[in-house]
Amino acid sequence: KEVCIRQIFFHMPLSEDEQLWLSDFRALCAEKKWIIPYFLEPHLLRVLWFCKRKYPDDPLNKSLEHAQQMVEWRREFYPLSDKDPELAELLKLGAMYWVGRDPSLRPLLIVRLSRLPKATTPELFKKLTIFCFEWALRFLMVPGVVETCVVLFDVRAVPLHQFPVSALTDMVNTLTKQFPFRLHRMWIINDSFFVQTVWSIAKQFLTEVQQQKMKFFRQ
Repeated sequence: KEVCIRQIFFHMPLSEDEQLWLSDFRALCAEKKWIIPYFLEPHLLRVLWFCKRKYPDDPLNKSLEHAQQMVEWRREFYPLSDKDPELAELLKLGAMYWVGRDPSLRPLLIVRLSRLPKATTPELFKKLTIFCFEWALRFLMVPGVVETCVVLFDVRAVPLHQFPVSALTDMVNTLTKQFPFRLHRMWIINDSFFVQTVWSIAKQFLTEVQQQKMKFFRQ
């Protein structure tokens, strides 16, 4: 059964439950003497919804842990810049780029794995993903109108033994945890029947909602 997920968080009326969640969360932060960073304020409702779905028995404390982890992750991972030689090279090769929008005006991110140099590390691939996503949040998303995107993950011409299961799952997990409710759908475009076999193994590491977001198209 497909899970119904809220698509718009900004400039929309909050339900009584959502207002209560935010109030309780702020009270918990005050009790724990944790000051909510300014940049995190717009993301609080997304974090609360994420933890409400994933940890229904203890969503409030899990939300605080999640928010703190987001802050620490950003301190370690940022800043990112296209002046970074390695990152600039991947962008120049067209390994990942934005192109147009879908019928609902969601931005489309193209990931061309065949253009990634073999020496590309998982960490560099993650940097590329986050850089492109941050760029989209600033220039392509429209708060209250379009707040999610679609990813076309092109694995054609990629040998089966090089199929990046870890990169695929890591990308989904990173976007889910650091940018909750921003990924509407990920299409995996492939030309091999065996990709489905690999996917049947990989999906056990993803949640039901994450699996729902990923669709396969064989060409």
